[in-house]
Amino acid sequence: MEVSKTIDYIVSWLLDYSNQSKTKGFVVGVSGGIDSAVTSTLCAKTGKSVIALNMHIRQKPEQFKLAETQISFLKKHFGYGQLTLSAEDANFICLCQS
Repeated sequence: MEVSKTIDYIVSWLLDYSNQSKTKGFVVGVSGGIDSAVTSTLCAKTGKSVIALNMHIRQKPEQFKLAETQISFLKKHFGYGQLTLSAEDANFICLCQS
């Protein structure tokens, strides 16, 4: 399997899906795990808006920190801005395309 071709295929599929459903982008819960890191990165590669949510709900502190690291990666490599919102039991970190 050629990784770059697989990435291109998935990004193309995501872009087609978003266009067909007439959405402006994607919302991804970023948990600090590999699945959400890969998903949020693939969504960002489409060039569409991405809202990445880091929700500190029943999550170990180190997982929250890993999710923050992924959000920082998206900001650096895809030019997203960040908005942090607080709720009673959760912190929401949203990325908004500049």
